[in-house]
Amino acid sequence: REPVEAWIVDDTGFLKQGKHSVGVQRQYTGSAGKITNCQIGVSLSVATRTEHLPLDFELYLPEGWTNDAARRREARIPA
Repeated sequence: REPVEAWIVDDTGFLKQGKHSVGVQRQYTGSAGKITNCQIGVSLSVATRTEHLPLDFELYLPEGWTNDAARRREARIPA
């Protein structure tokens, strides 16, 4: 019931091994502080003075995935 004081957009890296999980590739993640094999998720949250509420979360799909039709098809990712 408080007014929203901030909209928060944040990215989170999920360290991964292999290359079959959707969106995994070598890319920078603050979770590791370096370029490493990972997935990146982007979240949207709002904050009031006393509360924090997540609203949405999406998996970032790097160009290495968006430009590879065979890989997208195998992972069932639509064009």
